[in-house]
Amino acid sequence: MNISPIHHPDEMLLFAYATGSVDLGVAYAVVAHLQFCPSCRSFVTALERIGGAAFADAEPQAVSRACRDRVMAGLERVDTSEPFAAPLRFLGHAAVLGNGCELAPKIRQVPVLVRGMPIAALLEGGPGAVLPAHSHASREIVVILAGSYSDDTGRFGLGDFVVSEPGTAHQPIADSIEGCLCYIVNDIAA
Repeated sequence: MNISPIHHPDEMLLFAYATGSVDLGVAYAVVAHLQFCPSCRSFVTALERIGGAAFADAEPQAVSRACRDRVMAGLERVDTSEPFAAPLRFLGHAAVLGNGCELAPKIRQVPVLVRGMPIAALLEGGPGAVLPAHSHASREIVVILAGSYSDDTGRFGLGDFVVSEPGTAHQPIADSIEGCLCYIVNDIAA
């Protein structure tokens, strides 16, 4: 059975993603959502085609071999021995997972690193895990990679793209039998 996400990025964010105007953490959140959502994927593909057509007549620019070598040397691989490897294909080769820590009983957080800098986190909650009540100082974007969670704002399942604005307070609960795995980024630039 194919289940499509219910909660999606807005069109302005998809446009910003397609034009390369979002930071890396947010870009990965959009890519994660796109792997589950055919309608958003079609919209982004159409935007990218329009952008590609605009550049079709542009003069090619040479890139030095040193520049190419630096880019290639900077690519890192996701550690496939990590238990999160399967749902993290969207991270490609640029991101690695840092050392995780337990935030609360049955809740583990693992930083997502690019060039050694944290850009986001994975949050894994076992079945019935309750995250402590908290509020957000900046906009938080969450994409559900496995399972589901609920809070007083609703229930969020596979592929859902959830935006919590600054000041939002909630207490998520992993409410599926497999728990919940989320990709989380705090979008300070919002």
